[in-house]
Amino acid sequence: MYQIILAMSLLALSVSTMAADSTKPMDYKTLSFEKGVTTLSDSQKAEIKEIAQGFNQVNRDLDVTIASWSDEPSTNQAKSQSSEQQNIADERTKSIKNYMKEISLEIDNFETFNMAENPNFLAKTFNTKESKVKAAVDSDPSISSALKPEYQILKDNGEAGKSVMIVNYED
Repeated sequence: MYQIILAMSLLALSVSTMAADSTKPMDYKTLSFEKGVTTLSDSQKAEIKEIAQGFNQVNRDLDVTIASWSDEPSTNQAKSQSSEQQNIADERTKSIKNYMKEISLEIDNFETFNMAENPNFLAKTFNTKESKVKAAVDSDPSISSALKPEYQILKDNGEAGKSVMIVNYED
């Protein structure tokens, strides 16, 4: 009986240790766009290559998060920006994603967030990742220490006219 309890305790300990160590190394780039521009400049392409190729050289699994803002600052959490502004943010994300594919980076998972759109009722009700990300970015600065590292990067670096690309990798 004691052996079973000990084995279960060791199993629980190893599972909690894995959960505690599950944070992946990451890097990020913030790309600034001129008003109305949704395509990547040569210097932005070089920045994307710089961050992403280093990870691909050592054959790591890549997960990429891209959050793009429109040209207008977000002023109201409860209301999305105009469809024109939402489209600008979408097109910036597509440009980054397409360029990463163009340079043959093998991305395991893309997560994208249009920061010009607010989460809908269902996203808020079910507390989806989209809802959590947008709430974190718009949160009070005093709770910054409690945010996930990815959310903190978005909060610190995202604003009108920018896209933030976060690359998580594991060996």
